[in-house]
Amino acid sequence: MKRFVEEYPEFRKLGGNVSKHVTLVGELSRLVERDRLLEVGEVEQGLATASGADFKVITHQYSLLIRVIDSYGYGRKSNG
Repeated sequence: MKRFVEEYPEFRKLGGNVSKHVTLVGELSRLVERDRLLEVGEVEQGLATASGADFKVITHQYSLLIRVIDSYGYGRKSNG
C-alpha cells in the first residue's frame, strides 16, 4: 500500500498523458475523415506515379481526382 501511495502521482501523470494523447488522436482522426485526406493522398500519389501508365490507369486517376474535387464543392459547372 505504501508503494502504491508513493507511486500514485506518477500514475496520475501518466494517465493524464494518455488522456491527452487519446484526445489528440481523436481530433486528428476527425480532421482526416472530414477533409478526406486519405482519399486525397491516394489521388495525389496515383497522379505522381502514373507517369508512363496506360490510358486506363490515367483515366481512373482522373476520375478519382474529379470525385475529390466534387466532394469539396468545386464541381464542374456548365457554361450557360
